[in-house]
Amino acid sequence: MKKSKRVLVVDDDKQLLKQLEKQLKEKGYEVSVAANGKEALKKAEKETPDVITLDVMMPEMDGYETCFHLKENPGTNKIPVIMLTSRGKMKAKLASFSFGADYYIAKPFEVEELVDLMEKALAA
Repeated sequence: MKKSKRVLVVDDDKQLLKQLEKQLKEKGYEVSVAANGKEALKKAEKETPDVITLDVMMPEMDGYETCFHLKENPGTNKIPVIMLTSRGKMKAKLASFSFGADYYIAKPFEVEELVDLMEKALAA
């Protein structure tokens, strides 16, 4: 039996968080959630997920800063980060990569798109 992959989903939108958690569990992932960047940093260090999906616009600590801290920490810097944002502009995409994101997906998206991107990140 193959081990299921662990994903940490970070978003301040509670409805989206619940929806993604349910859909990813149905696809066979172990899912952990965080509602903001500070919580995400703690969970990432404690749980060492295989991949992290990270919303850009969040209170307290936005996704860019969270991604920067994840990539600066030797304990979490190898975890692929997929930025999720409703800011579909090229500027936001470039900013995501400049803060260390590995992948980028614009909202709204289909869960299949996200799963494909997660599988790509896990295979890299």
